[in-house]
Amino acid sequence: MISFTDNTANTKGGVGYSNTSNGLFAGTMNLYAQNSNLNFGYYNGATTVSRAYIDNTYGTFGIGTTTPRFGLTIASSTLPQLSLSAGAGLPQLVFRNTGSAFYISTSTVEGTATTSTPALEIAL
Repeated sequence: MISFTDNTANTKGGVGYSNTSNGLFAGTMNLYAQNSNLNFGYYNGATTVSRAYIDNTYGTFGIGTTTPRFGLTIASSTLPQLSLSAGAGLPQLVFRNTGSAFYISTSTVEGTATTSTPALEIAL
């Protein structure tokens, strides 16, 4: 079933996929308009969790945030916000801003952990 929903599971303004009669179930992916902005997320059983967001007011794009204020804003409070990969079988170069410091490190080949000592640390 394809349904048109908002972020509260009410029928209007968006596109989602569900196999239930009420239109949403935990794990549902959806794309919907929100105050003239565009939000792509999933329904976790209680609310929609935003994964990507286009802010029409500022012309910005956010990953992991619904308040991007720069051309591209990538938010994470627990993981590096950006990684660069040279391909499979190689560690990644990762960048992280903790709010008090900026780190550049490398990850494991699998990308599951970063080095304990960063290659560069800048206190903010």
